Amino acid sequence: YSRALRKGSKVDTFKKIVSEEASMAQSSPSACRRWCARIMGSQAAEVIFAMAILMNSITVGVELEWMAANPDAPGYPFLAANCVYAVVFLVEVVLGLIAFGPRQYFCSRGCLWNWLDVFVVSTSWAELVIVFFSITPFGVLPSGSLRMLRLIK
Repeated sequence: YSRALRKGSKVDTFKKIVSEEASMAQSSPSACRRWCARIMGSQAAEVIFAMAILMNSITVGVELEWMAANPDAPGYPFLAANCVYAVVFLVEVVLGLIAFGPRQYFCSRGCLWNWLDVFVVSTSWAELVIVFFSITPFGVLPSGSLRMLRLIK
């Protein structure tokens, strides 16, 4: 009996383990958050997202130049590139939100860049939704309003 009291019962041991795990879960960030923070803090992520921004800027410039030179051209030749960039930038925003949490992502020092990222991602997805709904079996509907959205982007 004295040995059992020193070791504690299995129920007490289980309760102790569960309470320790619960307190650790509340005090430390989740594995997913740590993983996202490690990605967002890495040099490779900085380079990849910087290159994506540069390539997207070049693509938008080429697209605007092409559309100015071919105003009546049917179709939407840059749709695949715009989809890829929209997904890449959405991944960047989601990783940042998970890594830092919404409060720190939107309210910390340097958060204006994050607000700009959210704005750019939102306009990119709005443009893609408009384009997808404007595609008909006979081609793409005229896109005068899309030109303004691209200029804002």
